[in-house]
Amino acid sequence: MRLLRVLACAAAAVFSAAAAAQGEHERRLAAELAVMAGDLRRMASGAETALHREGLQARLAGALSSLPLLLRRANGDASAVPALRAALERRDWRALGAALETLKRKHPLDLTGLLPQKATPERLRLGEAIHRQACAGCH
Repeated sequence: MRLLRVLACAAAAVFSAAAAAQGEHERRLAAELAVMAGDLRRMASGAETALHREGLQARLAGALSSLPLLLRRANGDASAVPALRAALERRDWRALGAALETLKRKHPLDLTGLLPQKATPERLRLGEAIHRQACAGCH
């Protein structure tokens, strides 16, 4: 009987919302790093207008403000953030990009189970429509 209780408690712990949410912090961090890297690529490309570059820089600054919290929640090391902020302040895109790539390697974005395995024409059309409606206005 005692073994059954132990097994039931173990199963509850494994399948509890808190245990399931633990992976969510890692996914959020990895997704934020991917978005930041994309914004940085656009900044560094020189193809954006001055207004877009200003917006991207502001968005990077905003992301860097919450990055320490995301790192701590994902059991990461937030000590790299001051150097990232300094690189952004100096507009040193190369240093910022290198530091982001290091963080992305430590915290890779794994979308297995969230994205469909096969990109069908219907799914691509739906994704394009969602992008136009929700994303394309900003980037």
